[in-house]
Amino acid sequence: MSCAWFKPSDAIHSDPELQHAPVKIVAVTASSLSSEEKVLRESFDAYVRKPYTPRDLFSALDSLFGVNQAKSEKSGSMPGRWRQIHREQWRQLQGADLPALQQNMRMREIGDFAKSLWQFSVDTEFSLLGIRAVALSNAVQCFDVAGVNNVLALIAAMPESFDEC
Repeated sequence: MSCAWFKPSDAIHSDPELQHAPVKIVAVTASSLSSEEKVLRESFDAYVRKPYTPRDLFSALDSLFGVNQAKSEKSGSMPGRWRQIHREQWRQLQGADLPALQQNMRMREIGDFAKSLWQFSVDTEFSLLGIRAVALSNAVQCFDVAGVNNVLALIAAMPESFDEC
């Protein structure tokens, strides 16, 4: 007996308004049947099983959009040439805001900083920074102080300018 699956991914991929952009779909399922794994793999770009942790979800998203840290950080994840306003915004984010956050460790402010990083990454198409913004936000939500310190240190270690990269 075969199970008939409703495939929302087919409906989403056939939506004319979404044809201009690539769409990735992550399923969240309570199914524990290993026999359904094949269908999940065929129907969705990634999936996580309930109950899941933020790390599980991030891992699924990272598999679709992330940059493996073992790869060179210059492998397409770096931004192109920035306009002057982007250079100034990056200096503010990394140079002025970041040291104070590292010193004070106020989680609400760090969460706001993660949102600013995410928006900056979207505005500049800087995927690596977007990944770090998500990791920072997840660490803040879990009150993972070590994780927050780690991500803030990674951001602090990034170059001041990417025009030379």
